[in-house]
Amino acid sequence: TILQIVILIFSLLVSINGYITVSKSINEPLDDMKKLSTEISQGNLSARTEVPDVEELIPLANNLNLMAEQIDLLIKKNIQEQQNFQKAEMKALQAQITPHFLYNTFDTIIWLAEEKETDEVIKITKAFSDFLRISLSRGHEWITIQQELDHIRNYLTIQKIRYADILNYEINANEELVNNKMIKLILQPLVENA
Repeated sequence: TILQIVILIFSLLVSINGYITVSKSINEPLDDMKKLSTEISQGNLSARTEVPDVEELIPLANNLNLMAEQIDLLIKKNIQEQQNFQKAEMKALQAQITPHFLYNTFDTIIWLAEEKETDEVIKITKAFSDFLRISLSRGHEWITIQQELDHIRNYLTIQKIRYADILNYEINANEELVNNKMIKLILQPLVENA
């Protein structure tokens, strides 16, 4: 009887120990995966879970890690595509701004040269050269507000020569802001339409 009681107690201890061990080996990885899914839902796409020792949970852990990685890559790709789209849109806008203005300016220079208006040819050619320099700005998308104002000033100088007495303008700008950066060629279409 004593031997049977000892065997029974030993069996119970082994069973309880086995239950605790198996339960822990399953519950801990499940808790880790639950934490991972919570972190992913909160936007932490760099979070990963350790691959558990339980064979049945390995595919689940791997899939969660892969899903987090794929979502992260897709979001980064989407952001990059949006930035590329915005750059392409800006370049298309800049391309629309320039051609007709270029042709009209060249026509005005030719007309002034034919009329032997040397001072005006020099003035419009310098303004046009500066206008193009800022338009291109070595491929930079951002320029200072001062450069943008110079760009507008060159544009208006050219237009003033073309339209003479029918165009008058005044440029007012806060001197404290002129060193701040802005996307280039934003103001010129507004001035042109005005």
